[in-house]
Amino acid sequence: MKKLNFLKMTLLAIIMMVGSVGVMGQYSGTGTFKEITALNEIESGTYYVFYGINSTYNGAMTNTISSGRLGNTSVSFSGSDIVNPATSIVWKIVGDATNGYTIFNEVVSKYCEITTNSTSGFSLVDASTHTFTASLNGAKGFFFKSNHASAGSRGISIYQTNWRSYIASGAYTLKVYKLQAAAGTPSPALTAAVGATVDNAFDVTFTDDATWRAAITSIEVGGTALNASAYSVTAGKITFTPSVDALLRSAGTKSIVVKATGYADAFVSQDIAAGAATKLTITTQPAAPAVNGTALATQPVVEIQDQYGNKTASTADVAAAVGAGAWTLGGTATQTATAGTATFTDLTATSTGAVTGATITFTSGTLTSATSVAFDIPAPVPALSINPTSLTGFSYMAGAGPSDEKSFTVSGVNLTADITITAPASYEISKTTGASFVSESPIILTQAGGTVAETTIYVRLKAGLAAGSYNENITLASGTLNETLSLTGKVKDKSVVISQVYGGGGNSGALYKSDFIELYNPTSADVVLTGWSVQYNSATGTGDYQVTELTGTIKAGHYYLIKQADGSGGTKDLPTPDVTGTITMGASNMRVALVQETTALSGNNDATLDANVVDFVGTGSAKHYEGSDAAPAASNTNAVIRKDFGATDTDNNNNDFVAGAPTPRNSNYRFANSTETFQSGAAGNWSESATWEVITDGGTTWYKIGNDAVPSNMSYGITVKHNVIDDVDVTVNFLTIDATGELTIATDKELSVNSTFTNNGNIIVQSGATLLTSSDNNVAGNITVEQLVNKPQTYYIGSPVGGTVTTTNIGDAITFTESNNQWSSPVAFANPVVGKGYGVQVGKNESPGTTTISFTGTELNSGNKNVILTIGDRKFNFLGNPYPSYLDGAEVVASANLEKTIWLFFKGESGYQFKYRNVGVPGGEGSLDDAYIAPMQGFWVRVAPEVTSNFTYTFINGMRTHKGTSTTVFRAPQVSEKQELRLALSNGTVSDEAILLFSENANNDWNSSKMMNPGLNIYTVKGSESLALNSRTAIEYDVETAVGVKAESGVYTFSASKFENFGAEKAYLLDKVANVATDLSSGDYTVNFAEAYDGTDRFALVFPRSGVVTGLENAEAAGFFAFANNNRISVNSDAQSGMIYVFNSVGQQVATQAISGKLTTVSTALPAGVYMVKVNNLTTKVVVR
Repeated sequence: MKKLNFLKMTLLAIIMMVGSVGVMGQYSGTGTFKEITALNEIESGTYYVFYGINSTYNGAMTNTISSGRLGNTSVSFSGSDIVNPATSIVWKIVGDATNGYTIFNEVVSKYCEITTNSTSGFSLVDASTHTFTASLNGAKGFFFKSNHASAGSRGISIYQTNWRSYIASGAYTLKVYKLQAAAGTPSPALTAAVGATVDNAFDVTFTDDATWRAAITSIEVGGTALNASAYSVTAGKITFTPSVDALLRSAGTKSIVVKATGYADAFVSQDIAAGAATKLTITTQPAAPAVNGTALATQPVVEIQDQYGNKTASTADVAAAVGAGAWTLGGTATQTATAGTATFTDLTATSTGAVTGATITFTSGTLTSATSVAFDIPAPVPALSINPTSLTGFSYMAGAGPSDEKSFTVSGVNLTADITITAPASYEISKTTGASFVSESPIILTQAGGTVAETTIYVRLKAGLAAGSYNENITLASGTLNETLSLTGKVKDKSVVISQVYGGGGNSGALYKSDFIELYNPTSADVVLTGWSVQYNSATGTGDYQVTELTGTIKAGHYYLIKQADGSGGTKDLPTPDVTGTITMGASNMRVALVQETTALSGNNDATLDANVVDFVGTGSAKHYEGSDAAPAASNTNAVIRKDFGATDTDNNNNDFVAGAPTPRNSNYRFANSTETFQSGAAGNWSESATWEVITDGGTTWYKIGNDAVPSNMSYGITVKHNVIDDVDVTVNFLTIDATGELTIATDKELSVNSTFTNNGNIIVQSGATLLTSSDNNVAGNITVEQLVNKPQTYYIGSPVGGTVTTTNIGDAITFTESNNQWSSPVAFANPVVGKGYGVQVGKNESPGTTTISFTGTELNSGNKNVILTIGDRKFNFLGNPYPSYLDGAEVVASANLEKTIWLFFKGESGYQFKYRNVGVPGGEGSLDDAYIAPMQGFWVRVAPEVTSNFTYTFINGMRTHKGTSTTVFRAPQVSEKQELRLALSNGTVSDEAILLFSENANNDWNSSKMMNPGLNIYTVKGSESLALNSRTAIEYDVETAVGVKAESGVYTFSASKFENFGAEKAYLLDKVANVATDLSSGDYTVNFAEAYDGTDRFALVFPRSGVVTGLENAEAAGFFAFANNNRISVNSDAQSGMIYVFNSVGQQVATQAISGKLTTVSTALPAGVYMVKVNNLTTKVVVR
């Protein structure tokens, strides 16, 4: 007996070590187990049998494991109860519904555990590390589902012959049987209190039995003994006080067992409701959003609870608000509780920076508020927004482009850097659109405070790309952010296009008798059309298209004409068609397709989407068309014509086509460019394409021109076979005038031939036109050069042609002999020497008017032309322009042997006069506006003073130019500012002038000798030279410059027609005969020559030194200045009397003279030196050289 008790105690100790045990003793192997059907019948520390039923097997779960599966065995039933089951199938359940149950078998002293999600996952372990959640599922009975994380949804189930960790709906039924207490005297029945709450005491009643009341030893709630002070037993009732014991303070259904000695246990199931709402409790804590400004990662759940923490059934509103931290709570901040639970679903957390320790406070009326656990809100996340994220549909035809623009918008928030937008290789981007589109990559959008406002960016496919697909990405970057915008584009290789459609043929008012469709091949390769078709439908027709099959080949750059139905009107046949159809086309609105097969298209479908459609045009009100809109409507008098003679193709009918007069072209027409080989096909103007034909390289067939191309700008080769008028400025490489051809260069037009020029016909160069050739030798062939001139008049000319020369409207001629400076007597003009100048009479004894003079020769002058220049009397030589083009005067006098001046002699307003242009002065100077020498123009040059012998001068092609095209020294910027005095002399009818220039850059090339006019002449003298242009590096103060005059008797006026850049300087004209000095900067001087005067000793120019006069504040008011006149001193003074005193540099008086008038010359000759001159109270310094 003692040994038995010791074993029982030892076993009890073991049980207590491995897990909690209930109030019952160890299962002895006998007893009755009844099926339980409610969760509240599960009591901690009580014994149970698990009995499973499926479609094949049933049995109880044993404590043996094989291959990770618990065993299965049959049991004995007594009625519906299991009687005396073996201890191997009896399991003790310990725990509760809140924390989970553990299942223990005392025979093996092991806990049941599921540790895997496989179907064989049972373990029996020593420690209680695994719990189960019990639940009910109607007819299926109990579920015991594992709470182990790796076990997933696995639980206890019977499967075939054993038990596994497997749950499948409908696979089994689990019944649970509970060990009943030992039998005793029946206890009275207990009746549960109605309306019991945790806030107040409640009574469980019974039919009073004093003996039973006295035998009560304890009361258990849910298998746990209740505190004795939490209840009191009186006659007919047991009063329970929830405030005393926590077992009664949790709301729910309680299994109350009253134990009494000698009596069977009394049971009652008591519902205890929650008390009045007193506080809020957060049952699900909020978690920070993953991204600032977005929803909380875990949305909070708040319960409205009573004083003991039981959830009430309240439907009050619960409000959420920011607790701790500087941030903004967004979303639905107030929720209405359902059965005491307020569930928040869309709360957001937004802040300007990272927030640590943020909390949310929840309130509901007067209830005690609740504050969440702290969470950290991350800093705002930088974000780039792009809309849309892809762009498609960029396209154009190969050889064209760019594509139409598309756009997207970019914005950014919380940025740490500017946004950089980079275009891919085949696309370009801009911040501006349309005509203002400026390609820019990368584009930088500057952030301000982390923000870039929504900005529109425009993008297009670059021009000039090869045919193919271009699927690329625009990249956008800001700091660590990177986004892309996908672009999809295509450059189409459309081999043939519809270039013209016309449906008004034969209608009222129509020119042509037939409808037609025209094709054009814009590629460099021939295209076979056999098997293709053109198809027609009305603007809105739903039936199939009408088909015309095509044959043959359309050559590269050629056109192809498809004739359709005839009408009863019209006056003109089409050119010979390449194919003939029978379709009667609409005059205005239509749809026409070029298709790579002959199967008819459906009128219901948009043919532009058909893969076999090569090109498509819809006109007027057509429901289908390429691009954004239809082409214009046609009419009886207008076709719809592709722009640029078929070359424009942007896949937009409205942009590509215009309405215009029909111009049908068949395969004998070709699109030409201006640099091909041309020949004239008919007489006409150079500028009209109908004049010309072109040939394919290496071919022999000449084709009509289908566009507006004419030979221009370095055309490869040109043959003129007809009478062609060159009415445009043009430059070509090779030019041939056929024996049947004649080329007329129209007035003021320019023709340049850069390479071979062959003339087997005739060339006419009209007045003002020019012809430039590059040949080193004359070009054989008939040439006539014309000039329109006034008559009667004498002209100075040269011959622009060679060979046998004849002239028209040119009379007698005179020649100039340079060696003696003499003109010959007039003789009949014949056999002109190329490069020599001649004076000729035009229209002698004829009525005034105009006439055309001309030279006709058998050679066109080109290449080098030599003439002998002689020293002669004055070194002037008379030349003539030897070419049918202008000469650039700067190139003509570029030789070091020539002065840098050209002279022309012609009749102007003052009669016959020499005018000149000095090209040595930067910018040019003289009485001519420029130094261009026209074709047929005679002109003078002068041999440089230092040249002492005759020499050969050569005209070269490099001197030739078209007027206005030369970039000569005339257009060079001036090196420094010049001081310029133009001294004019005029009698009111005839005038002449001399020029003085002062510049630090002046040299001898700046001087121009004087060519003496037949009448009036004025010039200055420098040494032995008479100069029309006298240039010096600086003003020589107080020194005379002699002024030469040649004039008939009469009254003449000297004036400064130009006095530029002298500032406060003065220039005086001295008349030594009249003793008068005139300030030319402020007035003119008039002189009366009683007889003809020709000399250099009467007049002089003097620039007085300023700022050296002393003794009188306003000395100039007295008109006083002194200057050196050779080795004597002259004084200009307004004083009427007084003496002139002259002192040398050491103060000695060396001369004196009484004032004899306004201008007085001291008679004493003085050696070179510096002298002081005193007149009354005024003194000045004079240098005698």
